Amino acid sequence: MNREFVPGYPEDHVCNLLTAFLDFSDLAGLFNERDGRIVQTEAEVADSKGNLFRIDRLVIDPQS
Repeated sequence: MNREFVPGYPEDHVCNLLTAFLDFSDLAGLFNERDGRIVQTEAEVADSKGNLFRIDRLVIDPQS
């Protein structure tokens, strides 16, 4: 059974596109493990007025 991950596109097609994008992008490094790296998903942050925002993926690397 071939599921549609995105309406109109088979799951394997979408996965292939995402993999190709990450292979040829500077973003790929953000998904590699590193010593001292902290990765948070769905991190909530607030501005000075108390408005809440949700960051899908937050990557924090130690300073070099």
